[in-house]
Amino acid sequence: MLIFPPRKPSVQAARRQRVVLNIPVKQKDDSPSEYNIIGKRLDFDPWAKEPDYREQIGYEPKVWSSVPMAVWVPHINWIVFSILGAVQIGVTIAIFFSRVVATEGSPASCEGFCGSFIRLYPAAHSHTGFALFLLIAFRANSSYGRFIAGHGLWGLLVNRTRDLASQIVTYVPDEPARHRRILGFIVAVAVAKKRHLRDERGLQELETVLSIQDVRNIQEAAHMPLYCIDVLRNYIREAYASGKISDRVLQMMDANLTAFGDTVGGCEGIKGTPIPVAFVVHMRAFMILWLVTLPLTLAESMGWTTIVACCVVDFAILGIDAMAVEIENPFGHDYNDLPLGMICETIAKNVREIMDRSQHPDRNLAFEGRPCRW
Repeated sequence: MLIFPPRKPSVQAARRQRVVLNIPVKQKDDSPSEYNIIGKRLDFDPWAKEPDYREQIGYEPKVWSSVPMAVWVPHINWIVFSILGAVQIGVTIAIFFSRVVATEGSPASCEGFCGSFIRLYPAAHSHTGFALFLLIAFRANSSYGRFIAGHGLWGLLVNRTRDLASQIVTYVPDEPARHRRILGFIVAVAVAKKRHLRDERGLQELETVLSIQDVRNIQEAAHMPLYCIDVLRNYIREAYASGKISDRVLQMMDANLTAFGDTVGGCEGIKGTPIPVAFVVHMRAFMILWLVTLPLTLAESMGWTTIVACCVVDFAILGIDAMAVEIENPFGHDYNDLPLGMICETIAKNVREIMDRSQHPDRNLAFEGRPCRW
């Protein structure tokens, strides 16, 4: 079976059937005859068990209750939240015990805080808060744009893998075993790309897709997706050199391989270039200062409930920042990251369907519009 690491089940469907590419492969063997591409033995097990991880949770947008409770609370920085809450409680207590709240009928202000000449108007604090919220919105929008860009690149990979698999089985006359191996490398491009973006080397998903030697060769490469693309390009070069495909077909297939490389490079760019640190540091410093001074504007009108109001505002603002951080790199294992495991399963399922159809005895009947049984 094409085995993927376990993840939380989706609320939209029950357990999904794993995809299988029926490729005869060698059993795991530790004999000295199995070598990698440069003649050295790997010093780790390609099928070593990995810990469970999470992926994006499916839900029904129209049904609020379909969202699991695990994602209702954002992964905010609880240390910062606790420190902010403690400081705001201290400020609120100092206000009331120093009796510096403005008297009834005077403008909403705070004068003589802790024996000083502080005079803070709520309106001024609200205006600066508007500027802060614009910065936070820009931060969240930038992170969401990166999430959408990553989703688009993986969607392009899904389309290109379907196209290349169909072109190979249609235009390149070859033995079924060679077709199965090379289509297995199309699946390997997606799996290796997923592992590469997560800084992982395990390829358990390819256990029944490629031979042990092919898997170890992929793992030995410094850039695993690039090696898979090179294998596919070499296969196409051999087919063209032997006269199996024309110039036009060669160009179409090479365009798909170029698209493979473009999607890998695009995802590497998203992962390797986070939001500029100067923007993040300035925004967070402004945010902390605004939240620390928030009790000074609420104490007169809200009394001791200022503490509760400040905690709610802290949770809301820190939660938005945490969500922006989580989707800034959408290729990890968080609940809100892209479901790369399911995308790889989709690619494997599509490639298997194309391969099985190409070898079905009644395929020509179906293409001619005559009845057949798949």
